[in-house]
Amino acid sequence: MFLLIRVNLQERLKHLDGLRGLAIISVFGYHLFVVNSKSDFFSIIFRYGDLGVHLFFLISGFVIFMSLEKSKNFLTFIKKRYFRLFPSMLFASVLYCIMFYPFDALNLLPGLTFVDPRIINLIAEINTKEISAVFWTLFIEFKFYYIVGIAYFALKEKTGIFIGFLYLFYLASKFLNLYFPNQIFVYLYDLGKLMGFAWFSWFATGIFIYKQISTKKIFYFYLICLFSFLSSLHLSVQYGSVPLFICCVLINFLFYLSFYSKKIISFFTNNFFLAFGLASYPLYLMHNFLLFPIQSKFEKIFGVELYAIYSLITFFGISFFSLLIAKHYEPIFKKKMNLKKL
Repeated sequence: MFLLIRVNLQERLKHLDGLRGLAIISVFGYHLFVVNSKSDFFSIIFRYGDLGVHLFFLISGFVIFMSLEKSKNFLTFIKKRYFRLFPSMLFASVLYCIMFYPFDALNLLPGLTFVDPRIINLIAEINTKEISAVFWTLFIEFKFYYIVGIAYFALKEKTGIFIGFLYLFYLASKFLNLYFPNQIFVYLYDLGKLMGFAWFSWFATGIFIYKQISTKKIFYFYLICLFSFLSSLHLSVQYGSVPLFICCVLINFLFYLSFYSKKIISFFTNNFFLAFGLASYPLYLMHNFLLFPIQSKFEKIFGVELYAIYSLITFFGISFFSLLIAKHYEPIFKKKMNLKKL
């Protein structure tokens, strides 16, 4: 049985770091064992590992709203967000330049600015692309930061409702564009896709969980149920998968229950998950473009038969490297650049 508790929002919620650890383990395992599909055993375990991205979005919705309540204004908030993510992105970009020289320098621009390359092309007419395919989530995160930041200092308590509305706007434009083709609906749907509104249901759910815990209002619990259901249904319909729906529901339920269950908190505050949580951001940035060259070397030496074994070595090797970056490089960089207070 679960021992139910109520967390203190004024303290650092260490179990969120552990949940970040779970999220990055899932994503890394998905790219390592499912995308390559060379290990049946691990591919089954990590079949839905890409849902770790959605767990990241849930956590962001919760944490970002908490951060907004502590920010003086929008510029202070967005500055904190940018310099929280910039040091590891700079390191990853330099590492990429060393590994893949010669390279197109313009492709560093989206990562270092956290601006979607499509928006860069639209505004500045510069053709560029991200250096890693996984950066798409960072672009969505930063769109969310800008939108939720501006909305918060204009709407305050109604911000979560506004973020949820943007998701519903996307769903409506998608439906209208599908069944009632019209140039206006096409434009609205394209706008929703460009801004990443399809993922805002996950951010909104995170915000509503924060508001429900902090205010204890049942209204927010109903919104949690609604947007958790819509998030799960949306993905499962898109990919035609009932198991995917169940996995999405379980992710939402796990995240919500983690604020009330002592056993879940204890489980995700063990050193294993906390270490991966600390390393999660640099590990997310680098794992995708490091995987291919490392795995190619191993395959040439050992062949495909030992794929599971040397993949585990790759997994823990890159993870340990990322932990060193998070534990030593980031603090030193922030200190040198006088970013410690951000």
